[in-house]
Amino acid sequence: MPYFSLPVLFRRLSSAGKVLLLLLVSFPTAAQHIRSNEAPIDKAFVREAVQRGAALFEQEYIYPAVARKTSQLLLRNLQKGRYDAITDIHALATRLTADMRTVCPDQHVGWRVQAPRPATAAPRPSGINVKGFYRVDILPGNVGYLEVRAFPDESVAAHQVVGAMTYLSGCDAVILDFRQNGGGSLLKDLLLGYFFPKPVHLNDIVSRDYVEHEYSQPVQVRLRRLKLDSASNQLRADTLLRVPSKLQQAPVYVLTSSRTFSAAEAVAYELKALKRGLTVGETTRGGANPVGGKAVNERLLLRIPFAHVENAVTKANWEGVGVPPDIPVKATHALETAHLEALKRLIEQAPTPEAKQRLTWDLETARALYRPAPLDPVAAERYVGSFDFEQIVREQGRLFRLDRGYPVALTPLGPHTFVVDEELRFEFQPDASGAITSLTLLRKDGSLVSLPRRATGEKPASASQ
Repeated sequence: MPYFSLPVLFRRLSSAGKVLLLLLVSFPTAAQHIRSNEAPIDKAFVREAVQRGAALFEQEYIYPAVARKTSQLLLRNLQKGRYDAITDIHALATRLTADMRTVCPDQHVGWRVQAPRPATAAPRPSGINVKGFYRVDILPGNVGYLEVRAFPDESVAAHQVVGAMTYLSGCDAVILDFRQNGGGSLLKDLLLGYFFPKPVHLNDIVSRDYVEHEYSQPVQVRLRRLKLDSASNQLRADTLLRVPSKLQQAPVYVLTSSRTFSAAEAVAYELKALKRGLTVGETTRGGANPVGGKAVNERLLLRIPFAHVENAVTKANWEGVGVPPDIPVKATHALETAHLEALKRLIEQAPTPEAKQRLTWDLETARALYRPAPLDPVAAERYVGSFDFEQIVREQGRLFRLDRGYPVALTPLGPHTFVVDEELRFEFQPDASGAITSLTLLRKDGSLVSLPRRATGEKPASASQ
């Protein structure tokens, strides 16, 4: 399908189409509509919200001294009238969050506006986003790829982990892509369980006494893997034992960016601490403290971290500093870097010369797909034509193989050589003058077939046999 910019598309539309497009563009979104219909807030609302929020934060936040100092800041600002002019609830939430973080830089701290719910609304499912497991694939070289953009609640998404990891269970290496993952639930421990042959102590969750009971019981029942040590008021998190598979020994690479946060950072940190995986990309955002939401009133929620994590190996965590990458590259290049590194490692560990040869083929294919060799437009015309039963065409500067009439792109690999797919390459054969006289089909198993170029109108040799 051709790509059109908005101005080009607009010029191609009929008059009625232009009117419809303008209506769609100018029509307010659902979020805008909700905000425009929200009742303004007054000084009494602000005063009660700030006082209630300050009291909750001082009572619940994991570090009492910081909690008290932050609470006092909110109350001082309230007393000085610094919130009196705010009449929009979203502006209030933004301002209170910013003020709190001047004293408490914990990025999990924040005020949220709760959307109004009709009295007859059906209960909403728990969890963040059931579609958190965004993409699963197997890359050249039998390298598994899993892109996770959120860790939803286990009760609605555990099947996604099982399905994805079952699909990847035969892979020789795995890439976990958390570059757009903002965190979520302890579902990440279920994922981690696939990379160890037995349960592994990951971390301890240390909380204040009166917060411990509230957090530990429902989580312990729901996840059945957090062990409460009553003497130290700590929750011990362990991985779950999974069905044995190649993944328990396979190299693991975690892709990170400056947006990677919270539970996604935990996976990267824990694999790194246990020397079980490498991180590739950018230093993560730096949020380690488990957080819960406290309703200030019907319209405002205050997110309060109520515990801190102590890694079982380092006895520290990534709060405020993030997880630095083992292989630092721009986030946009992290997948390419991790994939090529995984293939190089597999080549080094290949048990036979044949296996090494196949993996070298995969490495060359991957490099070509990520960074195709330049293709001279004039020279490309030499490849266009028919070679026995194969037909090569050129569209918009690219070469395609017509497979039963369906175009399959050819990716330049080197002089006269192109990648068709993971198992097949085309190598065009020139004569002394540079004219292309035949096409060689190269297969990953080492076999090859030579196809002569045929003149226009000439039937394929295979058709006449």
